[in-house]
Amino acid sequence: MRARTAVPPAAIVSLDLRTHRQQTYPINDLQGLSPNGRRIAFVTRRGNEEFQLRASALDGSANRVLLRSPFPGYLAWPRWSPNGREIAFLGPDGLSLIPAGGGTPRTLSTDADAAAWAPDSRRLAFPGELEPSGSARLVVQNEDGSGRSVLGERRPIYSLSWAANGKRLLYSTDAPWEKERDTGRIHAVDAAKSADWFSLEVSTLPGRTTGSSSRSSGASRGV
Repeated sequence: MRARTAVPPAAIVSLDLRTHRQQTYPINDLQGLSPNGRRIAFVTRRGNEEFQLRASALDGSANRVLLRSPFPGYLAWPRWSPNGREIAFLGPDGLSLIPAGGGTPRTLSTDADAAAWAPDSRRLAFPGELEPSGSARLVVQNEDGSGRSVLGERRPIYSLSWAANGKRLLYSTDAPWEKERDTGRIHAVDAAKSADWFSLEVSTLPGRTTGSSSRSSGASRGV
C-alpha cells in the first residue's frame, strides 16, 4: 500500500494525477494560481521575522521569493493577472503590484482590500475607502494607477469578481457568517456605465436559494 503523505488540516494541495505526488502550500486561496495553471503565488510567514510573497511551480520546484516584508509588516491575498505578467497583493503600503518574475513593487491604492483583475488585465476592482466597521465603496482603477472610479453605496463587500466579458462586476454583501443572518445579497454593476445596479437576495436556509431581486440607481464619481 502506498504511504500517505500527511496534509495540514487547512492548506492548498497540488496533486499530480500521473504520479500521485502532492505538494502542499500555506493557507491562501486559489486566485493565486497563474492563468496557465502551472504556478501559484502564495504568502508564507517566518515566525515573527517576516512575511514572504513567493511563486512556485505546482510541483514545488522553482520556488522563489518575490518580496519580503519584515514583521510587523504583512503580505496577503496575491492575485495573478490574467495575462500572467503581474501579481496584485496587499502589503504595508496597501494594494500593490509586482512583476510575476520579481522586481520592484508599486502601490496602486492605500485604502484597498483584496482585488480582482478584469479579464483584460488593464483594470482592477477592489473594496476601497475602507472604514473600521468593514464597510467600503466598490472601486475600479486602471492597472497603471489612472482612471479611478468609485461606484455605488457604502456597504461591506465580499466575494468580488468580474464577468467573463469584463463588462460587469459582481459581489456579495450581508454575508450570513458576518451578520449572523440567513440571507445575503448578490449585486451586479455595469463597469462602464456605473449607473444601474441589480441585486438578488440569496439564502443559506435548507430548500431556499433565492428570494427577492431589485434594481436601483447607483452613482459613480471620478477621483
